[in-house]
Amino acid sequence: MYDNYNPMMGRPQPQPMTRGGFDSGVIVFVPAVEDIERVPVMAGEKVYVMAMNDAVIACRTGGNMGTETTFCKMEEFVPAPAPKPEDYITKADLEDILSRLLAQQSAGQAPAKGGKKSE
Repeated sequence: MYDNYNPMMGRPQPQPMTRGGFDSGVIVFVPAVEDIERVPVMAGEKVYVMAMNDAVIACRTGGNMGTETTFCKMEEFVPAPAPKPEDYITKADLEDILSRLLAQQSAGQAPAKGGKKSE
């Protein structure tokens, strides 16, 4: 945490911490996709750039070796509809299914007619 000198207070004031320990991102709007590469980025800085004429957003990250740009195309997302109440099974239905399943299994394990019983 670095201190900034505040002339109004006469002493250094601590900078506020960012939420959750993440850097606060800067969002810049540009007129067109071609203008995204024109946004300057300093080393160690991250800038999000959005083109206003198209659904494109880019993340520009400055490093010691230059600037890296990652482009993302945004698309409309329609979430799946929520399940309908008739898609759920009730407790009574589940108990009925289980009792029929158990009855089938016990009927299938009965000894065959004419077979020997083990004692």
